[in-house]
Amino acid sequence: MEEEINYATLVLRKVASAPKDKEEEQTIYSVVKLQESAATKLKEKEDRAVISEVNPKELATPLSKVEAAACCHSRLLLVCLGILCVVLAVTIVAMAIYIIMGMNKQEANLSAENQQLMEVLKNQTEQLTADIRVLKNQTEQLTADNRVLKNQTEQLTADNRVLKNRTELMTVEIGNLENQTKHLNRQKDDLNWTLGVILTFNSFPVKEFCPDKQCQPCQGGWILYQKKCYLFYDKPAPWKTWTQSQTYCKDSGADLVVIDNQQEQEFISNNTKYYHSEHHGYWIGLKESNGNFFWIDGRRNTLGYWLETGGSGSYVLVIPDKSPTQSWKRSSPEFQLKFICESEALIRLN
Repeated sequence: MEEEINYATLVLRKVASAPKDKEEEQTIYSVVKLQESAATKLKEKEDRAVISEVNPKELATPLSKVEAAACCHSRLLLVCLGILCVVLAVTIVAMAIYIIMGMNKQEANLSAENQQLMEVLKNQTEQLTADIRVLKNQTEQLTADNRVLKNQTEQLTADNRVLKNRTELMTVEIGNLENQTKHLNRQKDDLNWTLGVILTFNSFPVKEFCPDKQCQPCQGGWILYQKKCYLFYDKPAPWKTWTQSQTYCKDSGADLVVIDNQQEQEFISNNTKYYHSEHHGYWIGLKESNGNFFWIDGRRNTLGYWLETGGSGSYVLVIPDKSPTQSWKRSSPEFQLKFICESEALIRLN
């Protein structure tokens, strides 16, 4: 008895696939149908060959039936193995197609992403180009502003240079004016000084101060020392008392000498001369009052250039040829002696 063989139909489907996927499924289905048809025809041909070769007598024996059954099973196993190989081949083809489809899909996705990236890159490039254009415009504007600023700076520098030159010129002019002002003030002070000296005279001796219309600091016969004029009276006898000596000095616009320091004392000692006797000297403007000695201008004496034997009396004279620090001597005012007058110089010297 022949065993009935059932053939399974393999159909591969994909839900909601694209039209391309449907076409590929139809192709796989046609291949499987052709393989099934070929296998069926091959089976029928083999069965007919087996039936024609079997002896009817052999079919009647039980052993022949068993062998025929084993042969059929072997052939069936071979057919199943062939079908399995076909199914495996179809499966491999299907998997290959599925992989290809996945790769195509990934390629499409990558293409879309690439397109999107290209769009983004294009937008960024356009934005960057616009920014570069704006930056270029700003740079050009800044360059123009810098050029204007440079011109203004150069103009200001030139103006500053001119102003500096004018300032220096004005400084020089101011210095000249200050010098002129100082000179005029000095001349004014000198004139005031000269006027003050002139006013000390009851009758100013013009010829004594300005011989040949050329004025000089001191009168003829007077000695200039440190802006003052000194007269060392050196006429022959009769000489004068202390009061007569002061009167003579007054008439000459002066006073008996007032000694301020040792330098002046040395100057006086160097210009006095010995005459008549060692007790004769030159009256100075120093006298005693109430136990103290005062100068003729009212100042109290602070110097002490006295001889060891200072003499007696209330008025003071200088003895020539003595040490400058030991040459003063007291005497009575009625003695007639030479004297020393002192006055301010008519022209104040710098």
